[in-house]
Amino acid sequence: MLSRIIIVIVAFTVLVLVNHFLIDPYWGELVATAVIAGAVTYALGKVDGRKPSDPATR
Repeated sequence: MLSRIIIVIVAFTVLVLVNHFLIDPYWGELVATAVIAGAVTYALGKVDGRKPSDPATR
């Protein structure tokens, strides 16, 4: 039982440290990247020129 508690405490500590040093400083960049990637994926899906009768889609 004590080993499980220690594992949870260590995992939580690692998560807090990663959040503090890696995620917090770059939060705006991460959000901007996600939004831009989603927009580009949506746009590429809209301008896809293949038709259902196109042999390449069969």
